[in-house]
Amino acid sequence: YLGVALEGLGETDAARAAYEQAISLDSRLVEARINLSGILIDAGDGARGLTVVEEGLQLAPDDPALLMNHALALELVGDRTRAVAAYAKAVEKNPGDLTLRYAFAENLAQAGQTDEAQAQIAKVLDAPKDLQLTVAAAQLSSKVGDHATCVRVLDGLVKGQATPDLYVRRGRCKAEGGDVKGAEADYRAALAQDANFAGAHFYLGVLLKGQGKTAEAKRSLDKAVETGKGTPFEELA
Repeated sequence: YLGVALEGLGETDAARAAYEQAISLDSRLVEARINLSGILIDAGDGARGLTVVEEGLQLAPDDPALLMNHALALELVGDRTRAVAAYAKAVEKNPGDLTLRYAFAENLAQAGQTDEAQAQIAKVLDAPKDLQLTVAAAQLSSKVGDHATCVRVLDGLVKGQATPDLYVRRGRCKAEGGDVKGAEADYRAALAQDANFAGAHFYLGVLLKGQGKTAEAKRSLDKAVETGKGTPFEELA
């Protein structure tokens, strides 16, 4: 509990020490291993986090939180094959955790298992969710080749509340599916709402460049640099 309190205060080094001390006093304390592995994973120490998790799984092989941290640690150390298997088991024990299911779909996609990824994406999109997760899942569906689903989902969101960001994201799905005119229309619709939206200028510039419209593309990319100061779009453009 001291570790939990310290972690809540943002004192992660002290919290980690408290969890380690708790484990030294009671090696079977699963909760301490869950929290310690979480801190290590958040800090980018996948190897140490994986050790702590796997020690915990020997005590509680079906613990949902340990299974989730196991998948995250394996992904962090770059063991894609074992990470996919770990995510599958974690999702089985945490079926309602849509963020976890999305991470599973991402790993399946990166492993080239597109059919399996699409199945998980469909489950994310079919369940109640927040806007950010819906958009992410829709765009992931486009990345694995299902551009129509991405456009359909974003169509519904745009009808509900059109924003420059949603127009740009739908435009990207259309572009990935080969609908160049539709993509350009969406990027221009985003700029009609916000003439300084750097993402719209950037993707419009890329699209125009691909059509051989060099001068117009340069104007859009210059505008992306100007409006995207301090953002990734400045460097990309």
